[in-house]
Amino acid sequence: MFQLKHVLIVALQLYSTTKLVTSVAVLQLVDRGLLDLDDGSLIETKLPELWAQDIVAFADENEDTQPTFTKRTKPITLRQLLTHTSGLSYMFNAPEIARWEKSIGRKDGIWAGTVEGFTQPLIFEPGTRWWYSIGIDWAGILVERVSGQRLEEYFREHIFEPLGIKHLTFIPTSDVQARLQQVCERGADGKLQHCEGMRSTSNPNLGQYSGGGGLFGTARDYLRFLRGILASGAGAQGAILSQKAFKELFTNSLPARDGSNTVHADIAAMAKRQTYHDPAHVNNDAQYLEHSVGLVLNTRDSVNGRRAGSGCWDGAAKTQYWLDPTTGVAVSSYSDWAD
Repeated sequence: MFQLKHVLIVALQLYSTTKLVTSVAVLQLVDRGLLDLDDGSLIETKLPELWAQDIVAFADENEDTQPTFTKRTKPITLRQLLTHTSGLSYMFNAPEIARWEKSIGRKDGIWAGTVEGFTQPLIFEPGTRWWYSIGIDWAGILVERVSGQRLEEYFREHIFEPLGIKHLTFIPTSDVQARLQQVCERGADGKLQHCEGMRSTSNPNLGQYSGGGGLFGTARDYLRFLRGILASGAGAQGAILSQKAFKELFTNSLPARDGSNTVHADIAAMAKRQTYHDPAHVNNDAQYLEHSVGLVLNTRDSVNGRRAGSGCWDGAAKTQYWLDPTTGVAVSSYSDWAD
């Protein structure tokens, strides 16, 4: 009879699945009255580096053209940071930001482990578009400044330890490195080959953790986190959010579909590049998709089985998850043999 004597628990690069953990931390602090999702003055006073940012543009595609800047006319709110409607972006999805970084000679960007690395101009007026962004990294910086704890400490004390989570961390310790998932891609010959990730997996001394993409950990522990969210809906044992915060997490936070913005068309463009949405939900400017302060929500039952009101997202290294508050089902896309 086969007997499994040794099990290696794979440490995943969770990348953007980190974002939901940061959103939960924000909602906990909202519950405590320390944060407000819609008060722009909070960003002005606590994140002055972000508040000072203007909107960048280039007059043409000439490499020597210098950027121009326009003063924004709308405030930035925490809700916008969490819903990718703040005007921020990533370098990889905004040519303006890539050109701006080149113009100032910046190379490390968001993986530099500094607040400065997340400090960049906007590309549109807050609230007028949806653009996948570093907004949740700024929300993580806000959590640190309001709580007085680094994200590693805050997550461990208020989220991970209450749920019995042992293997989610921002710190690539020697143990994490020994078990770390290798990121691969298919070469021209169709064979898998190792490729470099987007960030260092060997520096344990980052000054600023990425609340938008910095966690390492196991799929099983991430599933424990998801179960803690679902327990919150009924105020059950293991809840990590109030029922009010839980409701917020599964409630749309996007501007109305009134023709004054392109938010839903922008979400549709992103969703078409992902593989786990019901195609009918994505059609007609994401007709059955919305976005809360932490999740993309489907407003109709999915052909894939998720009920209306379910939320999901993913990470760059193929870490995906979804939560269905109607059925009480949570799924993390990877699984481990043992704990």
